[in-house]
Amino acid sequence: MLDGEYYYTCICGSPDHTLRFILDLDPEYPTLYTEIMMSHYQPWYKRVHIGIKYMFGMDTVDHYGCWEIKHEDVDKMIELLTRLKNVKKKEN
Repeated sequence: MLDGEYYYTCICGSPDHTLRFILDLDPEYPTLYTEIMMSHYQPWYKRVHIGIKYMFGMDTVDHYGCWEIKHEDVDKMIELLTRLKNVKKKEN
């Protein structure tokens, strides 16, 4: 039972620094999916090369960004995590 999508942008305002959370309140397996928007300034073949290196555990330094939560989003984030925490998990 997907509950919705929640977007959080970085304090810097860059669209490349956006987090998306998808809340699933399924009693069998309550989950919070997280997606981070990655920059794709490299040509596609370089991105594939970076991905292959990552899959084989090779060094992929400097291909990660950072994200800083805005102060006004802290309460919204706490509410989202509390909703996930309060799901009555179904016992198998």
